[in-house]
Amino acid sequence: MKNDRFFFSYSEKLSFFLIEVKGLKYITHARRMDNDKEFFLFEVTNKLESALEEYQAIKNKNNFVRWEDLRKLAK
Repeated sequence: MKNDRFFFSYSEKLSFFLIEVKGLKYITHARRMDNDKEFFLFEVTNKLESALEEYQAIKNKNNFVRWEDLRKLAK
């Protein structure tokens, strides 16, 4: 079942981008009980969707996202 109201980010880099670079607030930061994977949970908003598109554009340009690039954007 797909949930269109919430977005789970299991990517450390993507979560950093959304929180530190774009200033988005997350609902919770937790771990899945079945596999212990860490995630951040966000409510789906226009601002989140725009940030996800921006992150994907960065990723598409370089085929990956580097930590140093994200840290520069956060300043």
